[in-house]
Amino acid sequence: MSRYYLDRDPGVGSFAMSFGGLYPDRAVPLLNQTIRVCQHCNGGWMAVLEDRVKPALIAMSNGEGLIVGPDGQRVLAQWLLKNALVRELATPQGSLLRISTHDQRKLVAKRGIPDGWRVGIAAYEGPGTNLAHTFSGVKQYVGDDGQRGGKAILHTLRFECFVGQVLVHSMLEPPNLAHLLGGPPYVVEIPQLAPVTWPPPATLTPTSMATVREFGPTPA
Repeated sequence: MSRYYLDRDPGVGSFAMSFGGLYPDRAVPLLNQTIRVCQHCNGGWMAVLEDRVKPALIAMSNGEGLIVGPDGQRVLAQWLLKNALVRELATPQGSLLRISTHDQRKLVAKRGIPDGWRVGIAAYEGPGTNLAHTFSGVKQYVGDDGQRGGKAILHTLRFECFVGQVLVHSMLEPPNLAHLLGGPPYVVEIPQLAPVTWPPPATLTPTSMATVREFGPTPA
């Protein structure tokens, strides 16, 4: 899919990655960005997922209208989860951004969605880097008793036609982040039981990207 998107642009494609202030931001030629993945995953569930999501992503990039049912939404959500986890594991060993657990990653590999993880998509059209990935700052939760209750982080993956947001956390219970993905009217949270019409009614612009990268929570 990276090759498909970049081949549509005559310029040199690059992948911009922001590490939430923990490490220097960097931009690298996308097709030279290699993540070590075991053969079992790369040629197994990851390859199957890429094949399943490809038709929808190509249609979205072509500006075609889609009605995405619950099954299709789940495939899109799982694809975004997979990308978020790969980028998370691309950070340096011991990184504060590595908050997903082994069991959570195994569940994603089995086409599941860990409890409390949330995914949202929004349309985006405008100039800029072909692909950009941003980590929000790591949110550390502390209970009333002063004990640490886990961490949460928001991943953003932007293609030329849409923005995907993935909330990942390591807590046993979902974090109480009101309107994190459901606040702005142009964001569609997936998967849901009802079909979703694509594109959403509003289109994001370059000036709204700062908001998209830093969703909520909505101030009280």
